[in-house]
Amino acid sequence: MTTLDKFSEYLDNDFSANYWADDAIDYATELATLLSDNEWHRLKQTWRYKPVNWQFKCAEAVFGTEKPQAIDLLEKMLTSTEVKVALAAAEGLEASDWKPNTNNTFAALEKLLNELEENERSTVENLMERSEHDMQHAQLAYG
Repeated sequence: MTTLDKFSEYLDNDFSANYWADDAIDYATELATLLSDNEWHRLKQTWRYKPVNWQFKCAEAVFGTEKPQAIDLLEKMLTSTEVKVALAAAEGLEASDWKPNTNNTFAALEKLLNELEENERSTVENLMERSEHDMQHAQLAYG
């Protein structure tokens, strides 16, 4: 069994919210840290075909790995049609020093922002501000 198989199978478990947050996420993050480059590639290709709760747990688990592949995956997850998944991806990206670097990722953030309740918007607004600040700085630097 590959590490990706173990990771995927582990995320299939029906953990209570408290157990996931207190304990299970740590093991899931450990497994994600052990993924090979090929497994990260496969994960980026297959995450959309998994159940929503699996995708949500995946987004929460991978951002703790500090692997550059996690950022790539979370960027893709921002485009999820499932608000819960896209928001989890945004929260992971906010916890890093990531900045939206393409029009596609900025558009995904705008779309997500429009689907959130007022009290859920701060994460996405923070990410968008990072991008706007960088765009303004670039305009000043390059005139």
